[in-house]
Amino acid sequence: MLEGKTFLVTGACGGLGRAVVSLLAGRGASVFAADIDREALKELSEDGVHPLFLDVTDPAAVKLARVEIQQAAPSLGGLVCAAGTYVGGPLLDVSEKDIRRALEVNVMGVVLVVKELFPLLREGSRVVLVSSESTRVAMPFTGPYIMSKCALEAFAATLRREFLPLGIGVTVLQPGAIKTALLASAANSLSGDSALPLYRKALNNASRVLGKEMKTGMEPDRVARLIVHCLESPHAPRLCRVGNDPLRATLSRLPAPIVDAVVKRFL
Repeated sequence: MLEGKTFLVTGACGGLGRAVVSLLAGRGASVFAADIDREALKELSEDGVHPLFLDVTDPAAVKLARVEIQQAAPSLGGLVCAAGTYVGGPLLDVSEKDIRRALEVNVMGVVLVVKELFPLLREGSRVVLVSSESTRVAMPFTGPYIMSKCALEAFAATLRREFLPLGIGVTVLQPGAIKTALLASAANSLSGDSALPLYRKALNNASRVLGKEMKTGMEPDRVARLIVHCLESPHAPRLCRVGNDPLRATLSRLPAPIVDAVVKRFL
């Protein structure tokens, strides 16, 4: 049961985060909806929803968020870390600044939030970290994003085992394509001119694939329902997948040399 419990959702103004906030509030939970978009936060006016400005990469801001939450609630039923950013393109083209940004938001942002909010977690609480199906097999032009999500999953695996004696659960979610702004930013990341002309055709092909996914991807509500189910289930799995691409799933089970041959043909 979620009624009467308090949760924190980061990335609350994005398509997925907003769907999670709405579902939790509809179940009678109190939700601190955290996001870096001040204007979008003003639109969160549902009963039980407390908009919270938060830059997850700023330790001081995360600390202030913890103080604000602690003043209103003695404990948290769970954390949903849905804040994220996409950085893609050929690895030799992507700037160091952009790679650092992906790691800061997708990895260190989660680390900061979990560390700071840990004192409010109790036995039975659950941390849900939103990763990606992309970690199942590394594909060209998604390097910075995959790097960050693989690091996130390593953090989650270690955290889950360290939380075992405390009775706090950790679940990693690997969703497929979702119709959100993140998917649109993934497509935009492939639209620039590559410094390596060799990749131009392959980049165009990848851009077309993403364009198709923007039409056929899942609605955020489908993924949000799974997240909420994990939060209310005392025996939620360590890993949940939803809407994964069948081809990517197949490739993830094949020997690396075969996958390399397929990728080389694509390139």
